[in-house]
Amino acid sequence: MQEQKVSVIIPTLWRSDVTVQLIETLLDWPMLGELIIIDNAPSARPHHPCWKQCTMLEQADNIYVNPAWNLGVRQAKEKVVAICNDDICFDPGDLDHFIRQLKPNEVWGLHEDSILKPESINQPELREGFMMGLGWGCLMLMQKSAYIPIPENIKVWYGDDWLVHCTKVKKSIRMRVKGTLSVSASDEKFNPIKEEDHIHYSQLIWHPLFRSLRILCRSGVKYPLKQALRMKKS
Repeated sequence: MQEQKVSVIIPTLWRSDVTVQLIETLLDWPMLGELIIIDNAPSARPHHPCWKQCTMLEQADNIYVNPAWNLGVRQAKEKVVAICNDDICFDPGDLDHFIRQLKPNEVWGLHEDSILKPESINQPELREGFMMGLGWGCLMLMQKSAYIPIPENIKVWYGDDWLVHCTKVKKSIRMRVKGTLSVSASDEKFNPIKEEDHIHYSQLIWHPLFRSLRILCRSGVKYPLKQALRMKKS
């Protein structure tokens, strides 16, 4: 049976010291189908020979992380996609066994121990449930068909919340991860955008129509929500 490959998606502003190391590690991963980098700051990209092995999507201006996720998933060729922060490092081989278990209408993120208490982890494991705000959205895996595009007016925050609320089954991968979280998102210049994100997300998540469509989406019927989002965008 053919080994399942993964499209890995990494938006970046090249602000983290570990980004190049992360990319080099992923390029050596046998399950990697493609590595899609959404380059939101091409002028800051360091010179490195490995870029020729990546799908580099250069942006003239910073499109921000959530639209970058949407773009990356649209471009992805593999059945399984992994959305990854640019400020963490891990052994992607820790995911090999679990990826074979990934089902439609599931989304997986990082268990809180992965970053907060990595020394407590002897071997990777997959656990039911999730907890937002503790690194869960730093590495997320799902089938491409399960991805519901994040509304374009939500740019920096709430992207992982949106995916959670649109997906029936949430699980957490407990594996060792190192890095510094929110190297880019913690920049104060993004605070006004985050405030707008909060307003837009709160309006959308409780809107009667979209709430009903999200419930339908979690049951596996995704087309109505995707169509409503396309109509809202236009």
